[in-house]
Amino acid sequence: MGVAMISQQYGRAHYGAWRAACALPSLFGSVLVLAMAFGWLGTWSGLVVLGWLLAAAALLCRPGERVAVMAAYRYRDLSAREAALLGPIQHQVVHRCGLPDDAIDWYVRRTARGVNGYAAGARSVAVSADLVDALERGRLSEQQAVAILTHEAAHHLGRATRYGLMIGWLTAPWRLAAAVFGGLLRAIVRRVPTARAALLLVPVVSVVAGVQLVQHHAWLPLAVLVGLALVVGAQPLADAAISRASERAADEHTARLGSGPDLAAALQHFHTNEPAGRWLATRAGYRRPAASSAAQNSQHGCNGTAASALHAPLAATAARRGHLERAQVHTASVCNRPDEMPTSASTACGPPGQ
Repeated sequence: MGVAMISQQYGRAHYGAWRAACALPSLFGSVLVLAMAFGWLGTWSGLVVLGWLLAAAALLCRPGERVAVMAAYRYRDLSAREAALLGPIQHQVVHRCGLPDDAIDWYVRRTARGVNGYAAGARSVAVSADLVDALERGRLSEQQAVAILTHEAAHHLGRATRYGLMIGWLTAPWRLAAAVFGGLLRAIVRRVPTARAALLLVPVVSVVAGVQLVQHHAWLPLAVLVGLALVVGAQPLADAAISRASERAADEHTARLGSGPDLAAALQHFHTNEPAGRWLATRAGYRRPAASSAAQNSQHGCNGTAASALHAPLAATAARRGHLERAQVHTASVCNRPDEMPTSASTACGPPGQ
């Protein structure tokens, strides 16, 4: 199967569209938060919502994405030295993926630690400064770096992060309100001994309230109650599942293009020998996961979760092709965002501003 056909097949996945659909409950929550926060403006409150939506649309264009990743993720342009070092690698990546030379904007992430790569938005890929350092010192081979960046480019082929920046912006009001409410709730639970026991009654009270609303035909409050249940329960689980599927697909795509053994070797080496500089950024994007961890993660925060650093599909594919004599699965603490995908991350969590 040719490179173009492989890339075209993977590009039909549209993981980003699924993640956008998964974020709809949080989007509606944001609209309610804005309506309550700016309702005092009367008819002018509509302008606030309009401006909020226009800002989200601006994140889909190249200049808007560039400003967003630099401000939110602390990306920066490559220096002349970094551009000379990474230029041949970038050329191999876009050629392998069947992309035009200008299809990807390349950055270095200022705050990232460890050897890692990141995909964000529709066209942004960043590397950590430690990856550049490892490449210069010979601890990371050129082909291993190609494998890392091929994995990140694969996220763009699968559109996994395409709408991530927009999702992060549109759900920010809801996530901020949820964070404030969660902080108050935790403070109450710590200070009031009976509050913890009272939390156990929340599901029962919710069911009783739902039954009462149905009997009184109060459909709008019922819709709000069901929406809250979806946001709190089903949405994080669904987003985590999509995130994991996207990571596995990126691994398989990298292996099909011939970089499976290099990606596996780099993952194994840096995970085993450099705990402080793991592949998996301890935070994400769009970030794909254990069901229990997904339920614990709000879309704004980041909690660690045990996930596979070398995904089974990559190992199986590479082994079938004779690339690997033995595939080892490692677990590590991971956290990524819906709008940014670190290499082999597998948990969905949060907005811009990591």
